[in-house]
Amino acid sequence: MKRRVCRNLCALALVGLIARTAVRAADHPFSMNGHSFDYFVPDLDDKNEEKQNLALMVFRMLGEELKRESQSKALKESSTESTVEDYCKEHPEFFQKLLSLLESTKPHVRAQAAWALTCRGRNGAEAVPKLLARINDDKEEGWVRVEAALALNEIKTDKEILAALLRRLLDSHDKHARYAGVELAGRMGAEAQAAAPRIVELIHDADPNVRLSAMENLGRIHPDPAVAVPVLVKELQGLNGTMFAANGLGLMGPDAKEAVPALIRALQYEDDNTRGDAARALGQIKANARDVVPALMALMKDKRVDVRASAATALGEFGPEAAAAIPILNDAFLHDPAGMSVTQYAHEALGKIGPALPGGAKNGDPLKTKEEEATWQGRSLSQWSELFKKREKEWDDRAAKALTHFGEAGYQRLGDTLLEGGEDYGAALSALGSNEGTAELAIKQLVRGLAAKNVVARRFVAQGIGDWGAKAKAAVPALIGALKADEDIPVRFWAAQALGKIGPDSKDAVPLLVQALGHADENMRRYALCALGEIGPDSKAAVPVLLERFKALDDFDRCHIAMVLGKIGADSPEVLPFLISALNDKGHNTRAFAAGGLGELGAKAASAVPDLRTLLEKDSLDHVRGYAAEALGKIGGGASSAVPALVESVFTIKDTEARGKVLTALIAIDTSAKSVLPGLEKMLASPNVYIRIQTMETIGKLGKSAVSLVPMLKQALEYPKQGHDGEVTVRLLAVQALQKMGNTPDVIAALKVALDDKDSTVKRVAKEALEKVGR
Repeated sequence: MKRRVCRNLCALALVGLIARTAVRAADHPFSMNGHSFDYFVPDLDDKNEEKQNLALMVFRMLGEELKRESQSKALKESSTESTVEDYCKEHPEFFQKLLSLLESTKPHVRAQAAWALTCRGRNGAEAVPKLLARINDDKEEGWVRVEAALALNEIKTDKEILAALLRRLLDSHDKHARYAGVELAGRMGAEAQAAAPRIVELIHDADPNVRLSAMENLGRIHPDPAVAVPVLVKELQGLNGTMFAANGLGLMGPDAKEAVPALIRALQYEDDNTRGDAARALGQIKANARDVVPALMALMKDKRVDVRASAATALGEFGPEAAAAIPILNDAFLHDPAGMSVTQYAHEALGKIGPALPGGAKNGDPLKTKEEEATWQGRSLSQWSELFKKREKEWDDRAAKALTHFGEAGYQRLGDTLLEGGEDYGAALSALGSNEGTAELAIKQLVRGLAAKNVVARRFVAQGIGDWGAKAKAAVPALIGALKADEDIPVRFWAAQALGKIGPDSKDAVPLLVQALGHADENMRRYALCALGEIGPDSKAAVPVLLERFKALDDFDRCHIAMVLGKIGADSPEVLPFLISALNDKGHNTRAFAAGGLGELGAKAASAVPDLRTLLEKDSLDHVRGYAAEALGKIGGGASSAVPALVESVFTIKDTEARGKVLTALIAIDTSAKSVLPGLEKMLASPNVYIRIQTMETIGKLGKSAVSLVPMLKQALEYPKQGHDGEVTVRLLAVQALQKMGNTPDVIAALKVALDDKDSTVKRVAKEALEKVGR
């Protein structure tokens, strides 16, 4: 029992601590070596369903956390296993295990497995048939079907497949399927707009869960306001589901302006949730401020804390139009008995409404030259400064943000705090990074902060400058100074990272960054390398040093040098032959990234085509072959001799992501598709369903260029004749591909064949396609 509890606590620690620590540690770049995943992988085979479910939860939640917390592209490239998606690439057997768990006898395991399959991101095509099977199983638990449907959306399944699935679910006789369809439509957003009439009908469904979900998700898909608003207003005035109707109207935004009177009345309803949701909806719609603002001001006295918070948030959405609410918001900010549960929302609202200016000046007018003439939330600059200096935890963040409303004078006070490096420098840093419209003022003070007495403050200042990206180009000289002379190594490598985030405007830093490549500190070397790559061709002075360093490093470091050389070495004649030779490196990551580097060179790497073709044909690892294919595609027409090898590799590569890179490369090399079509025809005859699915998707991208394949697409649709494709996904994609090929007799004939398909969704899609092509 103790061991089980320990393992559970360890899972929670991994989800809530490891990801954040890995990302936020000030002294180390973001890297994950996969051990935290490995610890739980064996549990996927455990007979104890609790362990299975716990392991799946870890993969799901940790993957989501890492996606939210991931740093810059350059930093992500410095890790080969930084996310669950990367782990799946390195361990294909793990992904296959997740697929098998969809067949578990335990519904909660199947549900978690469905979501965990999103670890492959956009390249999870292999999971599509199994997820569809779960959804189409009428005996499956409703919530498992919902998870499977949402997972299909998360892995960016082909839009046409999702649209067809959506129609099937919404029209199902099974209430769980209809619920899954409505939830899927909400996640798809505007892409599900065509389903709006059906979702309106489902607001009157016999199942309460379907009804409530339909009310809310209708607002997410951009429906016709003339149809949706009256329906939702009627539900808002009913006995059940009022809060869901309010949410749906709010999600429609300004399109729901006709619902404002009904929502104002809803602010008086007895149901607490409805009052709060109606307030938020009014803020999202942002119409008729003359009537809405007074109603929301009255709601600021509501007995419920969350309702008052919603009212404050909504008032902020009206900006200067809600100036009359400044006194009541200021009172809530200072005195609301619920404390931060309301005051933080009042504070944010006041910031959006703008300063209250004396003498009848309008909001948005320039502040007076004398700082004491201007106030914000009833206090002058000096008064806010005094509050900030008190360094009381309750006031630090509020006062720091307030100072940004006083122009350069307020920012100056924040810069002074950074220089002093006191306990409140964190609040100053947060405020300087919170207003994107004041980049010039913020960067000026952050630059001052690079001279802070507190070394930890300087580290965070360097990171804060980098977060502004290209907008921080004025900070380049100061960052160069920090990179060169700061006594603290972490300050220096964070300065290097910031220079990389700024990009080409940091070219003056190249000599120092090149010098840093030989630094004793590993992090310093890696950040400098990433920065040189982000600066681009202006970093070509680094080429000789990188070529020399490559010889002494391991696979992890060599691979990144190879990629950076491709980014910076287009004008350096020694880079191309070097990258070609690196295709034979013993390290698989180096081979892959050497191919990636050649791809960065584009058409200039045409002489590398034979070697890339060899790598594609003979390497033992699919992800390396995928990089080779991708590089050939970026070379373009100059890689036409590799087309036969690319076609053959489709049948030997098992990884769907790598196979997708091959197909993308084929149509990039020959935009006319003439040399590619015979290979695509061969792929359509493959017994491998995943190959046929990906091939049909590729044909759809080619459109009219693939018109010669119409007979084969027609054959795939003819039932029960020989050649008919038994996979419904392939047939759906065939119909959608035909629609893109234009209005020709052969296309029309093929689409008419699909009208007799045994699958109702294929029939419907074919009928719609015929209508769109004009027949």
